[in-house]
Amino acid sequence: MIGPIIAIDAIIKKATAKGQKRDLDQVIETLDPLYKQQLVQTDRYRVVANRKALEALVNVQDFHASGNVDGKTAARMFELTGAKYLATGVVTEFNYGKQKINFKGVGAAVERTVLRMQVIINVYDTTTGEIMARGSQKRTFTEISAKAGNLGNPFEGEVLNQIANKMAEALVNDIVDIITPAKIDAKLGKTVIIDRGKQSGISLGEVLDVAAPFARPGRKTRYISVGQVKVTRVDADENHSNNSR
Repeated sequence: MIGPIIAIDAIIKKATAKGQKRDLDQVIETLDPLYKQQLVQTDRYRVVANRKALEALVNVQDFHASGNVDGKTAARMFELTGAKYLATGVVTEFNYGKQKINFKGVGAAVERTVLRMQVIINVYDTTTGEIMARGSQKRTFTEISAKAGNLGNPFEGEVLNQIANKMAEALVNDIVDIITPAKIDAKLGKTVIIDRGKQSGISLGEVLDVAAPFARPGRKTRYISVGQVKVTRVDADENHSNNSR
C-alpha cells in the first residue's frame, strides 16, 4: 500500500506566508502520482489502493506527524488496507530564495533562485503498526533555476518538475531497499557483489542493509539479513561493497 504525499502543517503555513503555497502544491501534485507509478513499474510488489484504505492511511499520517498515535492504534487503522506494508511520504522542508553563484574561472557572479525540498518516507509493518527497521529515510534535493527571477512562471515550473522527478526516483529506491534488502550475489574476501546497480540510484559511500541466501535441504532457498555494507564501486547492474557490520 502506498499513500499520498502530504506536507506537515508547519510547511504549509510557512509556504503560504511566503507566497510559495502554489509552488508547493505543484510539486506535490507532480510527485504524488509519479512515485506511485514508478513503484508499480518496478514489478516487485502488488500495490493496493481503495478509498477506505487511503482514508485510514491519511489518518495515520496525520496522527503520526502529531505524535499522537502508537503502534497498536496504527495497526488497527492498517487493518482496512489489506496490505503487508504501507509507505507514506511527508514533506518536511520546502523553501526557495536568492543565492549568489560565483563563477571563479571568469571572475563573474550571478543571482539565481535556489529551491530546496525534503521528504521523509516511512514504511510501516501493518501487523505491528510500527515503522520498519531502517524504515524511515530522509531525502533532500536542491534545484537551481537557469535564470534569475522568482519561481512560478512557466519556465520556472520546469524547476519544480525537475525536483519532483528526482525526489520520486529516490523515494521509490528507498522503499524498495527497505522492503527488499539488497541480495549478495558473490563474495570476494571482504568485498561482496550485490544485486543493485546504477539504475537503482545507489551512490558511492552509501551504507545498505544486505541479505544472503540461506539454503535448507529440500526447501526453497530464502534470504536472511546479514548486516550492512558500504558501497565502494557502482556498475550498471551490480555494486561492489565492503563489509561494514
